[in-house]
Amino acid sequence: MVYSDKKSLLKCIGNNIKFERVSRQLTIQQLADILELSPQMIKSIENGTRGTTIENLIKIADIFNMTLDELVGRNISELKFCSPENEDNNIIELQALCSTLNAEQTALVLNFVKNLIVYTNDIAQDNE
Repeated sequence: MVYSDKKSLLKCIGNNIKFERVSRQLTIQQLADILELSPQMIKSIENGTRGTTIENLIKIADIFNMTLDELVGRNISELKFCSPENEDNNIIELQALCSTLNAEQTALVLNFVKNLIVYTNDIAQDNE
């Protein structure tokens, strides 16, 4: 993957770290404790506003059982999420949570979301 600038690379790495952390149901505090960093530092890394050392990136990759290439978005076929253009943390969290669902739960969530969309569209039309 080619990044247009350092900011895009940091955002991609941060998105990947947040995705992996949330999908493993780790809090920022828990990851900070494991890495011996402050929670504020973890937030900055996940937001893409700060980088970290290669040593910390290696530790993070090891914690998440992934390669550094995957962590920085170089292995697109195996990467679960990497989109520096998408800065919506709700989407990241939703993707991570959905990745933990079994088939039955996925079907229920999908059905719920479809019904919610229909319902909200109906409300919007009624208000026009």
